[in-house]
Order: sequence, then structure tokens, then C-alpha cells
Amino acid sequence: MSGGGFTGGPTLVAIGATASDVIVTSILIHEMSNSLCVEAPIWLGDGGWSMIVQIRIKRSMGGKYAKEAARCEKDITKAYRDYESKNGPYDLVKGNNWSVGEGKLLKIIRDLEARYGSGIMQRYFAAAKSSLGDEMRRRDMPLDRRVFVYFNHAAGEDLTDYFRSLGISVQ
Repeated sequence: MSGGGFTGGPTLVAIGATASDVIVTSILIHEMSNSLCVEAPIWLGDGGWSMIVQIRIKRSMGGKYAKEAARCEKDITKAYRDYESKNGPYDLVKGNNWSVGEGKLLKIIRDLEARYGSGIMQRYFAAAKSSLGDEMRRRDMPLDRRVFVYFNHAAGEDLTDYFRSLGISVQ
């Protein structure tokens, strides 16, 4: 079984797969959600949010899809917890271990949704597409710094201390 896909922007998504319907569905959801990830570095978009969206959609589909979502969630949560128990806090900004990052981001998104509501990511992407995003890009601010400006805007308060408490490099 193999499969893959790519996202060329908000209107170009392609997949190719010779795999089970669960794998094909996973790839399709992943690539479609990538097209929505505006102003998101790999750890937040392709290596994070897309996996979270995939888990949520497959869980809502029920049956074998929900079982696969539960397995995936269990695996990424375990990878994150195992890594941090052996190595200390994983820095999403500096790291490139996507399975660990996905688990950590899942924890972060759940924390933020519990505190600021389920629309936190919608507000993040709206901020990135707004004049705030335009201003950050004009200033030539690196994307890994803009991310935290957008999260602060989405939450309505400064989240620097929260992210730093998790071992994430915030400038």
C-alpha cells in the first residue's frame, strides 16, 4: 500500500494512492486541510493541524475510520509523551520530529480550545489572512515569529508565557 499527495495552494490538491479506502480518505483529508493552512510553518500546518483535522473528521465518520483516528491519536500522543519523558520539552519551532510535534500540537490545540473556544484555529487563520498578516509580512517578520502573533490575536491575549512553559521558542 502506498499513497501520497500534494497541495499547490487553496485551489490545487492532488492525491495518488493504491491503498485501502481508509488510507485514501486520510490522504485526501490531509491534503485538503493543507490547502487551508495559511501562514503556518510545517510544524503547525502540514505536520500538525492537518493531522488533527484528519483525526477529527475520521472520528466523526465512525466505524473503521473512527478506529483509525483513535489509533493515530494514540500513536502521536504516545510519541510526544515518550519523547518528552526521555528528552525534556520538545520545541516545535526548532524540531523536525513530526510525530512528536503532532502529539504536542494536539495537546496545545486542546488546551487553547478549552480556554478560548473551539474557534481558536479559525481565528488564527483569519488573523493570518487579515491586515495583521499583511503588516507582519511587510515587516519581514519570520513565519515562526508571526505564528505567535496570530495565536495571541486569536486568543485575545499574550500567550508567550504559555508557549514558553511548554519549551517552545517564542521570540
